Amino acid sequence: FMLEDAQAAVLLTRGHMAQSVPEGIHAVYLDSGSEAIAAKSDKNPVTGATDKNLAYILYTSGSTGQPKGVMVEHAGLCNTINWIIETLELTADDCCMLKTPITFDAAGRELFPTLLTGGRLVIAEADGHRDSRYLAETIRSARLSIFHCVPSILKLLVEEPAFDDSLALRAVMCGGEALPTQVASRFQRRSKAKLYNVYGPTETIIDSTYWLCEGPNGRPSCPIGRPIPNARIYILNNAAHPLPIGVAGHLHIG
Repeated sequence: FMLEDAQAAVLLTRGHMAQSVPEGIHAVYLDSGSEAIAAKSDKNPVTGATDKNLAYILYTSGSTGQPKGVMVEHAGLCNTINWIIETLELTADDCCMLKTPITFDAAGRELFPTLLTGGRLVIAEADGHRDSRYLAETIRSARLSIFHCVPSILKLLVEEPAFDDSLALRAVMCGGEALPTQVASRFQRRSKAKLYNVYGPTETIIDSTYWLCEGPNGRPSCPIGRPIPNARIYILNNAAHPLPIGVAGHLHIG
């Protein structure tokens, strides 16, 4: 469905998937075809891509149950990456873990900002993103300075003994779920690193808002904060009219 919907011309895959490749799709087998690939030029091709071209199409479940392809342009992705780099003040001295599967847009937080600033990227072992003990021990042993995770993992992570020795950790971005205030407070008692609560649906490219958690806020969960640069946030009613502060409504992201 996704190949047909995206009108893909080329599929990168592995040899054992050959029988599953639909007709009409040109398949490149990265394992069995490695010798032929190695014989090709290693010079970067001239792409002619602009900021309006697609960086990727990422499929979500869709509200109807039918997979929905979200088309992300280079301009939006670059904006989000630049915001992360500037907010976290990333440099070549930083180290981050790639633990999010790349079929999920949150992997972009880990992958692109780290490599674009010359930092070190530690690739987690298979299913390592589900194991809080493994994550805590890797943060310590690999001296990670930047870490990204969902609140449910952060809740488990701060209970791991190895987390006390994560001395190189200086910033954590947490998103994908509501961040309970108790979890944020527990993290701040265990670590001196900055904690950011981030929010954004796939359609608005990884993150749209962020909030620096600084002490108790009197709420059950941390706010999603204010929009990142070049994004706008509106709270509107059913008639698409702006609502006063404190009145619940629909979130519109521009």
